[in-house]
Amino acid sequence: MKKSVLAVLTAAVMTIASAAAQPQNQNHKGGKPERPTPEQIAKHHTERLTKELNLTKEQSDKIYEATLKRTAEAQKKNETRREAAAEARKKADAEMAAYRQKAKEDMKAILTSEQYEKWSKMEQKRPQHGRAQGQGGPGPEHGRGPKGKPGFDGHDKDGRGHGPAEHGRHNGKKVAKDKE
Repeated sequence: MKKSVLAVLTAAVMTIASAAAQPQNQNHKGGKPERPTPEQIAKHHTERLTKELNLTKEQSDKIYEATLKRTAEAQKKNETRREAAAEARKKADAEMAAYRQKAKEDMKAILTSEQYEKWSKMEQKRPQHGRAQGQGGPGPEHGRGPKGKPGFDGHDKDGRGHGPAEHGRHNGKKVAKDKE
């Protein structure tokens, strides 16, 4: 019995901790939704387990404390991870800016002033890649399907469909190809 309660408790704490890392409150005005506090999470979790497992007051209190402690720790770790990711992004952005500056200096040293001016204009017109420009990889012409989703659009260059049957297999079994 204790093992099953412990297993349920562990699974619930993991679920709660992962839920704590995700936005929960949909009643927000613009910006990011508010995250529930560790106390709110522990209270909700304890109430649910108390009802489902018919816990005693003592068990309920212990589960509340354990959940509160683990949820608070999980939220601290998630915040630390978010901060580290933000710092890594800043560092990568700075490195990329230095790389672009170096590229400009190299081109200026190699090209004539007219060529450099023309190259600079070409660079300004060139589409930029990254978060601000809708990062997401290649468009429909490069292996992406309808609405930019991964996959293919189901048609080849001639507009005919292609799938397993057109390639001589269907559900792992050889099938006869239609002759045109």
